[in-house]
Amino acid sequence: MAQIPHLDNAAINLTSLREQSQKELITILKNIRGKKCLVIDPKLGGSISLIVQTSVLKENGVELRHLSADPLQTECSKVVYLVRNQLDLMWHISSNIQNDISKGLQREYFVYFVPRRSVACEKILDEQKVHHLLTIGEFPLYMVPLDDDILSFELDLAYKEYLVDGDASLLWHIAKAIHKLESSIGVIPNVRAKGKGAARVADILNRMQAEEPVNTSDAGVPEIQTLILLDREVDMVTPMLSQLTYEGLIDELLHVNNGAVELDASIMGVQQEGKKIKVPLNSSDKLFKEIRDLNFEVVVQVLRQKATSMKQDYTDITTMSQTVSELKDFVKKLNSLPEMTRHINLAQHLSKFTSKPSFLGRLDMEHTIVESESYDISTQPPNEATTTYQQDIIISNHGEEAVVRREGSVRWRNRPDGEGGRWICPAWRSISQTRRSADLPDVEEHQPDEGEVGGSARRGGASVRRGRDRLICPTWRSISPTRGRSADLLDVEHQPGEEQVGRSARRGGALARRNGAAR
Repeated sequence: MAQIPHLDNAAINLTSLREQSQKELITILKNIRGKKCLVIDPKLGGSISLIVQTSVLKENGVELRHLSADPLQTECSKVVYLVRNQLDLMWHISSNIQNDISKGLQREYFVYFVPRRSVACEKILDEQKVHHLLTIGEFPLYMVPLDDDILSFELDLAYKEYLVDGDASLLWHIAKAIHKLESSIGVIPNVRAKGKGAARVADILNRMQAEEPVNTSDAGVPEIQTLILLDREVDMVTPMLSQLTYEGLIDELLHVNNGAVELDASIMGVQQEGKKIKVPLNSSDKLFKEIRDLNFEVVVQVLRQKATSMKQDYTDITTMSQTVSELKDFVKKLNSLPEMTRHINLAQHLSKFTSKPSFLGRLDMEHTIVESESYDISTQPPNEATTTYQQDIIISNHGEEAVVRREGSVRWRNRPDGEGGRWICPAWRSISQTRRSADLPDVEEHQPDEGEVGGSARRGGASVRRGRDRLICPTWRSISPTRGRSADLLDVEHQPGEEQVGRSARRGGALARRNGAAR
């Protein structure tokens, strides 16, 4: 099972984008002659594995290590650090170098920041008296192709850093990534933005094109006609809801990371106690591509039907005479048997979670809070089960130390006649008002299809994927008519519909998700 996904079926030329990033990294390593130790920031390991195979690195005389506070164990005389511009990582680098100095080791040190160097980081290296020992450069990896329809900025904490920490540098990062993409696919003529952050990205993008214009004659006809930028503030409720698609559930319960999920080998039917295996989840797996966005209950039915069909074919092949053509078709079906086995094992494991009363209770609570027009959450007074459920949700997200009981925050109000009562919670009113202002779709009592259930785990959801359906909207107004293209902002006061809000699956920034921008 290949870790790097195939990009041949991508709507735009993502293969060239990946090859460009791979070439830039290999060039950095080749310029450092001889055998070298490449020490990678652990958070970058997954991203690097999606653009270049380990075997290619080893062919260029590279010995791989992960950066940590522990002393570096290597015989190489040249050490190359590949890190994000995070301050804590500078302390690790300084510690490694100081440890080598104390042992009398003579080495050459190189630090390459991803995607760009930082003055604050270099200041720490200078304070630790190791800056003069370093050769510093940049590896401009601004986005990573996760699949044939997804580009990820790999900014897991983007919204928190922007909103809470007040760090707006990520907006420049996003704009720079898009501008770099345009150098390969052509200038995107139409940019639509919704939200303050999205509008700022569009503005930065305009200025970048004015200062460093993309050569349109070389790029030819742009592969992307319209880019839609959605700010997280457009829909703050969706990230709090449970995902119900197959891929979404895998991410929700098992955590998808860099297009793969790590599981105990026993879950996949491998009898090796304590061993972990990585299962790639991308469009290279044809069965996964077919079922990834389906509701989980539908996926179970699809897998059952395919297994039944394969069993019937096997019965026919063993009891009846078959033509060569029929035998060939049967062998083709057998080639998909490993994929079938993999997803049946995964579905069986997920079922252990989805059948639990706590999981069903959580879905019911989410449905009640988001969809209710009144605030009568129950006609019965509070009980231990309700309190336990609330605490379980808090603990699962924030740990036990976050469980704080607040008298009066949620209270039971008895009716004047003494017959029953209702729950009163001020927060529910604001949630319900948010839902109405966002014009979230009503959920009917039936099996949802892929457009109704929560988004998948691929850093973008139905809002972006179906955004092309609302490219023409009377409430979009101009931001800045520079760089020869229309840059529009959806009126902040306009109430977005289902396609604009959707149910996105992750909290990060995905550039393309089967949307008009990627078609």
